[in-house]
Amino acid sequence: MFLAAHPDRCVALTYDEMTRDPLAALRRVYARTGRALDGAAEAAMRAHLADNAQHKHGKPDYSLEKFGLSADAIDKRFAEYEQFY
Repeated sequence: MFLAAHPDRCVALTYDEMTRDPLAALRRVYARTGRALDGAAEAAMRAHLADNAQHKHGKPDYSLEKFGLSADAIDKRFAEYEQFY
């Protein structure tokens, strides 16, 4: 698995981390590349977040079944990933 073989090349962020505090998540990505999030980039991100709230155009209506999937199939496919974390 790539993540296990190259932990220094990956930033593992959960959806919850990204939605709870997107700027903190972005700072982690920047830090991984050896960069700091400068004022201009942070201001642009804040403006983007202000203009693009989650579900701005309505909450999506989808399910695993609509895509021909099942929870068991997803669990099996991502078992290695879940064990890593």
